[in-house]
Amino acid sequence: MKFTVKGVCFTLLIICSGFLLLVLPSFVMGTVKNYLIARENREVSRTEDHWVYNSTGRRFEYHDGSFIQNTSQEINGVTYYFDEKGYVKTGWVQEKGILYYRNSDGTPVSGWFEDESGKYYLDENGSPKIGWADIDGKKYYFSSAGVMAVGFTEIDGQQHLFMDDGSVSPGWADKDGKRYYLDENGTVSTGMKEIDGKTYFFREDGTMATEWITNNGSRFYMGQDGAMVTNAWVDEGSQRHYVGADGKEKTGWITVNGKQYFINEEGILADSGWMKQGNKWYFLDTDGSSRTGLFQSEGKWYYLTADGKLQEGWVESQGKRYYLANGQLMTGWRQIGDKQYYFNGDGTMATGWITLEGKSYFLKDDGSLDTSAMKENTAQDQKR
Repeated sequence: MKFTVKGVCFTLLIICSGFLLLVLPSFVMGTVKNYLIARENREVSRTEDHWVYNSTGRRFEYHDGSFIQNTSQEINGVTYYFDEKGYVKTGWVQEKGILYYRNSDGTPVSGWFEDESGKYYLDENGSPKIGWADIDGKKYYFSSAGVMAVGFTEIDGQQHLFMDDGSVSPGWADKDGKRYYLDENGTVSTGMKEIDGKTYFFREDGTMATEWITNNGSRFYMGQDGAMVTNAWVDEGSQRHYVGADGKEKTGWITVNGKQYFINEEGILADSGWMKQGNKWYFLDTDGSSRTGLFQSEGKWYYLTADGKLQEGWVESQGKRYYLANGQLMTGWRQIGDKQYYFNGDGTMATGWITLEGKSYFLKDDGSLDTSAMKENTAQDQKR
């Protein structure tokens, strides 16, 4: 059989025509059917209010073809907000001065929510909490924009410290290597504060102080744990300070464990040796305490009273009497006033009968020589 180009083309035309005659009626019928269904749906929709979606967003169309615009509307128990073109508002929405947050379909978000500005806590209507709020047993604070406070936050002129999760944690708090103390609202303590029987000092920024601080014109020493040191010596290099029962640094004369010490105006313990206060002299020992009683220094004898003052003339120590003049302890016979006295080699005043170079003398209870007793004794010696 011989095939020609015309014959082949004619054959293909016949086959395609037959195929179209078989398929085209069903396609046309399907298209017509879909059109009729869509038309019927449109007719039905025009009798009911309904949602309409497009690439711009979501709108609610009434059966008459109009849309809700520039207002809020409760639909099926949910409040929606619509813009001037009738589209449902999403994200942050402000209505009559109140903020709300809406999902992409316009429904409210509730509970914890976070965006680039921070964290929020939204109520069932999507409105953020503002101010103080107790949530799941914890206390939080939210700004006027609803943002949860974290870290240091000033509220009503007072500094507060919130944890990283935004909650308040009363008591001691550590942040950036510094210590703070917070009350039940997270308020940072300042100034002197007693905690668990100890006294602490917090600076204006709320940080706990250690070492020396000044408060109301007085100096105090706070230990490394921040607690105030009381009734103790504080050493700084070669300098010594003393803080009393009230924690204040002492100046002037103080008594510690029965000893007297002198602290200068700068709060430093005076150096050892002689010290003049007013017109009186004192001698400070190597530990800084004021020496008392009879003692010898650089070859001279001195007597210091119970309060440490230098005294000359008649002195009494451990039940014995002495006489000092110009730092010298008197020994031997001495004329004091109009009376004669005898002082032993150790400086003690003699009383009663004494014998010197073969002669006897009688000294009264006050130590003065009884000249009549001496004469009688001398006469008896001559008779013998």
